[in-house]
Amino acid sequence: MLNVETLRRITLPIAHVSARDFYTKLVRWGFEYPECFVYDSGGYTSDRFYRYDWLIMVDAVHRLSWSEVAHIQPSQVADWMGFLLPYDFKQTLLGHLNSGKVFFEISDGIFFIPRWVFYSKNGKVFAELREPDVHKLPQILAFIDNQPDHVPEQANLPAYRAHTGKEEYLAAFEKVVNHLLRGDIYEMNYCVYYSSRKPIDDIPGVWLKISSQKGAPMSGLFKFGSTCVLSQSPERFFTLRSSTIYSQPIKGTIRRGLDTASDDSLKKKLFESTKERAENVMIVDLVRNDISRISEPGSICVEELFGIHTFAKVHQMISTISGKLSENVTLEQIFKALFPMGSMTGAPKLSAMNIIRQVESHDRGIYSGTAGYIDPKGDMDCNVIIRSIVTDLATGISYIGVGSAVTVYANAEDEYQECLLKLTSVTC
Repeated sequence: MLNVETLRRITLPIAHVSARDFYTKLVRWGFEYPECFVYDSGGYTSDRFYRYDWLIMVDAVHRLSWSEVAHIQPSQVADWMGFLLPYDFKQTLLGHLNSGKVFFEISDGIFFIPRWVFYSKNGKVFAELREPDVHKLPQILAFIDNQPDHVPEQANLPAYRAHTGKEEYLAAFEKVVNHLLRGDIYEMNYCVYYSSRKPIDDIPGVWLKISSQKGAPMSGLFKFGSTCVLSQSPERFFTLRSSTIYSQPIKGTIRRGLDTASDDSLKKKLFESTKERAENVMIVDLVRNDISRISEPGSICVEELFGIHTFAKVHQMISTISGKLSENVTLEQIFKALFPMGSMTGAPKLSAMNIIRQVESHDRGIYSGTAGYIDPKGDMDCNVIIRSIVTDLATGISYIGVGSAVTVYANAEDEYQECLLKLTSVTC
């Protein structure tokens, strides 16, 4: 069991409130605390994996180190737990080196037990409080009700400058292709970065605006101390449901059309693309192998292959892989098997990560890491931190990473344009 104070939680319905209006006030209230994790389904709750319209965890009762949680099983948490793991957590897990050039310093890995948990299911709002805090609920609700409920008309973001110009991109792309032709790798996700030193004004307001406009199924606002992530991620890293683990890697992106006919045509083009299918199936094979390391033999299943899913700005090709988790698997075993995610590294994974370290301008930091939660039943859900703005509240520095898969089928100009499309999906 986790060696922290575990107290029974009480679930209380919050009657006579509009789930969305309450959410707006709750985000602003929660953001005043050092820890505030907001998980938002973006309205995609028809999918069988989504339990909540939104879920918000506020204020840490316990901040935990990796050494405190690594050797426990998810079911042994026996409470809610939030976590935020940077891509660079691979160094802790695998001893895999980072290049050393960073936008700002971040924690190796963040885990915490929240004091307050709020969520909405089917439009109804609930609070889960640790038993000693139940009598405080009226006071907490009064504080929340006093928060502003307005959503800004615009999400005012600073201008972001590129750290990799087009010519540099093309040169690095050629290096990756040379590795492909030599057989060092057969796919790699190459990423470039944009940054700003101008602080983002009213981060909760920016989050409320962009989340109301775009909506993404694995999005969230994650604040821990001075680190903050505004994520419009469409990608699930993995979810654990009653001892079955599912992963949904994304490989394949195309823009939305201007009308129904062009939109349908672009979806068809994505589905039939030899290049995108090749990228997707390579990562499916990698994820199947990763999941098999922690699953019962013979339980691995590809539940969906080349599924086309539609979001506000883009269509994506998504596949779903599942496996029956072996008995007594710990968090360390889960993350060592799966992290970093194959969709953001490549295959073979270790070779791809070595080349990423050589060709990308910066360490990824939190970008292409994961944010997620464990619930009191031991189930988990976590995203891939893409389509995200990562900011340091202490300095005002923020950055955005975007990337695409490179294979022997890839064209440098097309991949560069895909990166620009993804940047636009974050900033516009």
